[in-house]
Amino acid sequence: MIRTEPSALAAALQTALPDGAVLTGDADVERYAHDDAEWADYAVPAAVVLATSLDDVVTTVRIAGAHDAPVVPRAPAPACRAERTRQPAPSCCPSNA
Repeated sequence: MIRTEPSALAAALQTALPDGAVLTGDADVERYAHDDAEWADYAVPAAVVLATSLDDVVTTVRIAGAHDAPVVPRAPAPACRAERTRQPAPSCCPSNA
């Protein structure tokens, strides 16, 4: 559970990270609320950090820790990209067929 207001967490991240690295708009953060595993529990994040360096990651984790906020790392899902290019879909991706 986040100890402080989500807006305070987002503001701290925006202050510490490069311009454009922190997404806070409703439409932006909702896109990151869950991945293709529609069946899994999820929550809309207070902010999304688009880290481009190790320093960005360290800063994000430190600020999240100071706010008692969880950090959920995400990376591109290359396995699921195969389905979108009509290659055989691995079992981790739902099929649209």
